[in-house]
Amino acid sequence: MSHRIFQIVQALLILILFGGGIFIAQTDLAYGLIFIGFALVLFLYDRRGFLMTLLANQAFRKKGLEGALGWLRRAWKAKALDPKTQITYAYLLMKAGHWEEAASTFQAMSSPGPWYVGQKNLNLLNTYKAMLLWNQGQRKAAADLLWDLLETSYKTTALLTTLGVYLLELKDWARFEKLLPICQDYDNEDAGLLDNEGAYLLERNRLEEAYQLYRDHLIPKNPNFPDAYVHWARVCRRLGNIDEARLAYQRALRCPFHALSSYSRQQVEQEYREVAS
Repeated sequence: MSHRIFQIVQALLILILFGGGIFIAQTDLAYGLIFIGFALVLFLYDRRGFLMTLLANQAFRKKGLEGALGWLRRAWKAKALDPKTQITYAYLLMKAGHWEEAASTFQAMSSPGPWYVGQKNLNLLNTYKAMLLWNQGQRKAAADLLWDLLETSYKTTALLTTLGVYLLELKDWARFEKLLPICQDYDNEDAGLLDNEGAYLLERNRLEEAYQLYRDHLIPKNPNFPDAYVHWARVCRRLGNIDEARLAYQRALRCPFHALSSYSRQQVEQEYREVAS
């Protein structure tokens, strides 16, 4: 029986129990309440993944990422998450630096079994699996995986942003220059895609163009990731604008850092000290 058919059968059973309970309660209240009670228990069991996700969101607000992961782990073990939330869970594991746990999660989602996400979700799964490959040192394989997805006409902001970052790190200018117009056509206002373009201009020593891109288009968006301000600071340093560079590093250090960040807080602090002295 497929998961979808199982859900339909379970929903019908809940309706039958509710309806039967209400009908029986008209002649025998006690037996009717028993049927309604069974229906409520089955309904809560059916929605346990949704409830655990709500609890994860609350835990995130109070305790941060690790608090949220505690509830998501419970939901994962209970096989209560839908496929897209499973993929999000794997992403959050990587973000928190739980790489081995993330690897086993990706393996379970890719193989036939209770956690398999299905054919229609494999492109999304592989978008995030590339991040795992990158962390494992398989950098070219990670970029190739994302490039292959792109060539199937699969496009998301996450894929385009991550692929851009990887091609820049690999200094694969040929493929990045093919990617750039695709990104501009897809979303010419996204902060992550704009930052990749600015980082490319910086790497190619097109400093005035990079300065204008950051000053006029990206920095006014107040991005909440450190990469944008690090690249902006480097452009300013190369142009001799040390005061602007110092402010850019300060803004970078106010951003959240995590295991998927391109730069560590220590790296940014070191660069800041170089302009602050």
